Amino acid sequence: MNVLSCISLTLALLAGALPLSAQNGCNGLRYRFPVFNSVTVTSNIQYGTGRRNWKLESGCSSATQGALPPYTAMLPLRADLYRPAGDALTSRPLIIFIHGGYFATGDKTDADAVYYCQQFARRGYVAASISYRLSLCGGNEAALAGQLNSGDYESVRAAFRALQDAKAAIRFFRANGQTWGIDTSLIFVAGISAGGITALGAAAIRTYDERYEYACAFPTLGLYGGNLLYPDLGPVEGEGGNPGYSSKVKAAASLAGGMLELDGLDAGIDPPLMLIHGSADDVIPPGAGCAFQGFLSQGLLAQCVELYGSQRIHTYADSIGLENEFLSFPGGGHVATAAQHDTAISRFSQFFYACICTAAAPQTGGLLPAPAVPAVALPRICPNPADAAAYVELPEDLPLPAVLTLYGTDGRRCWEYRITAPGPSAALPGGLTPGLYHAELRAGDFRWRSAWIRR
Repeated sequence: MNVLSCISLTLALLAGALPLSAQNGCNGLRYRFPVFNSVTVTSNIQYGTGRRNWKLESGCSSATQGALPPYTAMLPLRADLYRPAGDALTSRPLIIFIHGGYFATGDKTDADAVYYCQQFARRGYVAASISYRLSLCGGNEAALAGQLNSGDYESVRAAFRALQDAKAAIRFFRANGQTWGIDTSLIFVAGISAGGITALGAAAIRTYDERYEYACAFPTLGLYGGNLLYPDLGPVEGEGGNPGYSSKVKAAASLAGGMLELDGLDAGIDPPLMLIHGSADDVIPPGAGCAFQGFLSQGLLAQCVELYGSQRIHTYADSIGLENEFLSFPGGGHVATAAQHDTAISRFSQFFYACICTAAAPQTGGLLPAPAVPAVALPRICPNPADAAAYVELPEDLPLPAVLTLYGTDGRRCWEYRITAPGPSAALPGGLTPGLYHAELRAGDFRWRSAWIRR
């Protein structure tokens, strides 16, 4: 599915609500748009433990990196949970969100992670921002590059530990879903950058045979006190806790992420994927190639860490028949703009909504069908993509006045139009540079966002 058909699918969803039971929240607004004004946060929930089993390098903090072998110390793994305040539903979908930071820095309180979880909770999801084991040296580019230059096994082993921790979080919330008002059949995983790599890996890597190669022991890389500096990292599920519970997710989403291997993707087994990537990302390639192109071009990095980015994953997934969507930010870099983050949140939410609400309505014993929920009139852009001007079809009951704004992928406001009189449509300007734009309509408490392509 290409970017144009992805946008067409999202706009088709925007045309109205599906006739599903209101008891599961599928009323056409919840899960797609912000419907709650406030969010309740529960901090520092311990979801598991992780072994401090990595090498202590010169210049790395022992508090971050742990001790040298035999690696017996266990690190508590924690999450912050975001829930919609005043929610009448007692069983909600969960999105586990994973922060970025090159597997070297960051935690569950990163600004992006907090913003995404707040926005998901306002849409009616429960969202968990998780911390995971960091094992590369952080602090500055030179320190990180020095660690990467010691071998790509360092970064790959870091990615595998993060994957194990993400799976531990999934198992924890599945085991304790009732405590937090979670529908354990609807657990999703999403992330940015390293978090995107982790989310996709947690969704696709299931068996011992699918482990990353560098998760194995490396006897040739040395001993310390008779113990391996690089021992085997153990099974995919790790030892984080709650064994016996499934780490399977309903779908996975990634912004500026990638995969270390594509062999683990299997149609009919793996969940649907939502992939978003900037076309000019020089940290994780949108196609395939070496990570950290910026470091390589500056001479800071000599070691190539090979990755498959979102576009390459999308092509491969299409070739094997695995359900996926891909959205490219033309000219977008690795660090997303505010408008790009909002677009990603909107697209992730629409994608997860389709996974939740396109299934058949709950059965009623074969007597009467479940009552349908009336369709909700929502705007849509036609045509999309457009060669010249386009029109936003407005619902007749739109509260006025309303403001229609168009943003570029860099977050720049390109055009704004104030709507003061009722009418069927509002024109988008045709004299804009071809590319992807972000449309936003604001009317009182009503907010609507969508993507528009000017060809």
